[in-house]
Amino acid sequence: MIAPFTTYPRTVLGIIGILYIALGVFCSLDPVKLGDAMGYRFKDNGMIEFVVIYGGLEVGFGLAMLIATMNRILFPGVYFMTAIVSLALPIARVGMLMPREMEGKMGAFLMIELAILAALVWPLFRRGRNE
Repeated sequence: MIAPFTTYPRTVLGIIGILYIALGVFCSLDPVKLGDAMGYRFKDNGMIEFVVIYGGLEVGFGLAMLIATMNRILFPGVYFMTAIVSLALPIARVGMLMPREMEGKMGAFLMIELAILAALVWPLFRRGRNE
C-alpha cells in the first residue's frame, strides 16, 4: 500500500514535519530545560549528543517530511519512513514502560505517538477499501 499524494496524507505529513522541526529547534536552543523535563542529567559530552540526536535528527526528519509534501516522487518513501519511525517509537516506549507504571509525561508521549501513527496509517486502510 502506498499513501496517495492527496490532501489528507500530505497535510498529516506536513504537520508531523512541523512538529519534528519545532521539537528539534527547541532541543537545540534549550537542551538543559528539555533534558531536565525528560529526566536527563548531562555530563561531559552528553549535551552535545542530545542536541545532535534530538535536535539534528528531528530537524532533518522534519525537513524531509515538509519537502516530501511538495514532491510527488519523494512523498511515498518519506511517508513510509515516517510511518515506520512512528511505529517503532511507541513499540520501544511500551517495551520500556512495561516493567514500570505508565504515568505522567511518558504516558502522554505514548498517546501522542499512537495518535501520530493512527493519522499516518488511516489513509492506507481507507484507500485499500476504495481500490
